[in-house]
Amino acid sequence: MAKKYVWSIVLRPNPFTQDNDRDQLADVVPAAAKRDEDIADAIVAEGSEIKKETILNILSLRNKKVFEYALSGCTYSNEVGSLSPRVSGVFEDINSVFDTALHKCSFDIMPSASLRAETSKISVKVTGCKDSGGAVIGAVTNTLTGNKDGTVQIGDDVIIEGEKIKIQDEADTEQGVFFVDMEGNEHRVTRKLTANKPSRLIARVPSSVAEGNVSLIIRTRYTGSSVNILKNLRELRYAYELKAVKA
Repeated sequence: MAKKYVWSIVLRPNPFTQDNDRDQLADVVPAAAKRDEDIADAIVAEGSEIKKETILNILSLRNKKVFEYALSGCTYSNEVGSLSPRVSGVFEDINSVFDTALHKCSFDIMPSASLRAETSKISVKVTGCKDSGGAVIGAVTNTLTGNKDGTVQIGDDVIIEGEKIKIQDEADTEQGVFFVDMEGNEHRVTRKLTANKPSRLIARVPSSVAEGNVSLIIRTRYTGSSVNILKNLRELRYAYELKAVKA
């Protein structure tokens, strides 16, 4: 049986149809944030006799070559997609020269024909509405390593940055910072937040969190005003999965 895939989406108001306050646009909720290390782990798990370190070294060498091709103005394609150089900006006439103040070098990335053909196997599930009032989780930093690579240390602090993420009332158990494991179990941060500001939280990953992939959720009634609070909880979910590891 052919493998099927499911994408989760949240809906948000369509800003381009101001005469219609009902239609919506979709934002895909990433299932996970994958890196070369995940590719190496998967290859090893599938029974490859090649060591993970060797696979990562090969992937790194490949990435360096693609970088070189791209910066040299070459096109590059494989089974996944293609990378093409592009210069954007308007040239006034045929005698104009490239001006960094007006023009920009960039790249176009397009999925391959074979990847586009596989989209017929994707089903889409609407999981909610995106009505955050400008509130968003922007980044998560592992305080032990200083990295924003998606790993968090169990029993150690993380720095959460964003907009309007302050917990209005830490004593309210409905509000707070939550880590959700793959089984859907929520682990609320019960230790007092080291920092609780509109754009920055410092929270300790609960010791009850098991190693593995986790989602980060913030629930709050904070609006950005010291006077007004939300009647209903606002839930913010970090767009990328985190990987909990032992400190």
